[in-house]
Parts: sequence; structure tokens; C-alpha cells
Amino acid sequence: MKKYLSCIAICSVAFTASAFDVDFIDAPVNLNSATTINITREAIAAFPADKVLKIDYTLTPGTDFHCFKLVTAWGGTLLPDFVPTSAGDVLEVTTDGSYDYKLTADVIEKLKDQAVHGWDSNVTITGDGLTITRVYIGSLDEINMDDGYGYWPGLVIPGAVITNAQPGWRLVMEYSMNENAQNAGFSIATNYGNTDLPSFKGTTEINDKLRMPVSGDGSYELKLTQDDIDKMKDSEFTGWDGLRIVGSGFTIKKIYMARSENSGITEIVTDNDNEDYPVVHYDLQGKRVDNPTNGFYIRVKGDKVNKVLIK
Repeated sequence: MKKYLSCIAICSVAFTASAFDVDFIDAPVNLNSATTINITREAIAAFPADKVLKIDYTLTPGTDFHCFKLVTAWGGTLLPDFVPTSAGDVLEVTTDGSYDYKLTADVIEKLKDQAVHGWDSNVTITGDGLTITRVYIGSLDEINMDDGYGYWPGLVIPGAVITNAQPGWRLVMEYSMNENAQNAGFSIATNYGNTDLPSFKGTTEINDKLRMPVSGDGSYELKLTQDDIDKMKDSEFTGWDGLRIVGSGFTIKKIYMARSENSGITEIVTDNDNEDYPVVHYDLQGKRVDNPTNGFYIRVKGDKVNKVLIK
């Protein structure tokens, strides 16, 4: 029986948040004749034109032919503008890499057309010999908080990003400090910047409020609690506002929602786990790791994918 990986819930996380990368898989997927990836078609069609659906992949060890295609209509119709290179309407690849599929206005309109999708609710990635490490729609590469964002209006993130999350998920922001910045820092708040998210705890007073200081390039993780999620559903708490990152003196390089590293562990391995099989490890953001140290990883062995704790 063919195995389908459905991506319905995750697709609803961040459609309109300008700074978000929207990820459609939680962990690397070994693409083969028994496993495909389904992405809700309406989710893709909801994006504005000219966004790019990005597919990162590596060659699966032990396989000879490496290919994929993007289809709808129950696998019977290639997506518009997808250009195959080999028999079977597939795109053949020979090295690890990335594929960009541009969501033009024409593509989006056709994804909404019943004559194209045949009432199939999904866009499907199917193929063989590849491990798909990440499927996402990238948005802005970076946001300079000193360029029209600042303490007002800040960077606005839809409240649904939090209310559709689960406790333990992490809002991750990577940033660089702007040149000659003074009193650089930020808050994560709602109610038009007046009320901090419960889990956000500023440490330094900046502009008459406790904020998280920025003293150089770095990253920040906010681990969500049930209280955060509940509060963002409460209009009295949010004032019908979304979530805002407010601050100055730094540039956001990337911002995304990461799943809890403590969920879904299927196996624990130790240093003496030396089975003689090709093994590839990825971190929890889907990046390949050649020499994993202690911690949580996604391990791919042939057609087996596990979330593991290496210690």
C-alpha cells in the first residue's frame, strides 16, 4: 500500500506572515515508490503570486536513479510550468540540491481550476531515490528593523501562527546587529506592542521597557506554552491584534516555527551503534549533519527514517 505523508495542519501556520518561511514537512522524507508527500493545494494557492516553493533534497544512499515530479489530479496532471527531463514526466537529478518552483499568477489560478486539479485537494511530490529534507515557501530574506518596522508597527505576525501551534514548539529568530546600533533590542508582544507574550521575558530596560538586548549576531528561541496559545486566542488579551516583534538596531535574517525537539522520538542510539548500513543524519531543521554530536537528529537508513537521540 502506498504511503502518503499529508501536510494539512502545518500548511495553515503562517500564510500571511511576511517574514516567515512556511514549512510543509516536519522531518526528512525518503521519497520512493511507496512514499509520496501531499501538500494541501489550497494552501499553496493562497500565497501571493511570485513566491517560490522550494524543495531541498539529497540522494538516498543505495539508489541508482533519482527523480521527482509535482502533480495534482490524483497524480495525473503535472503542475503548470514543471518541466520534466526524463521518461515518466520526472525531473532527474544527479547530486544533492534544491529545486525552486515559482508560483506565478498563472500557476495559482490553475491550481484553483477544477479542470486542472480534478477535485484533488492536494499537490503531490512523488519520485524515487531522493530524501526530501525540506519543502517550504520562502519569504523575505531579511528584515532590517530600522527600515520602517522599529517599535511601531514592528514586524506583524498573524496570531494564527501561535494559536495553531502546540506547547513546546519554538519560535526561532536569527538576526544580525546593525552597524553603529545603540540600545539594540526587541520584545515579542501583542495588543499593538503593549502586552508581552507570557513566555517572553525581557532582561534589559530599553526605551522604558524590559526587552531582550541584541549585542551582536545571534539567535533567539521562544518556547511556546499552553498559556501563550490560550492568551493569543483571547481577544481581551490581544486587543484583536496579532503578534509583533518590536525593536530596533538589528536585522532579522530568518524567522520560523520549529517543532519541539522532545516530541516524536522513535529511537535512542549510542556511539556503539555501528550497523553496517549507509546512514545520513539531519538536524531538526532538515540540514544535513555529517558528524552528529550529542542531541536529537533525523536518521535516514535506506528507506527507514527515524528521529533519534545520539549520546
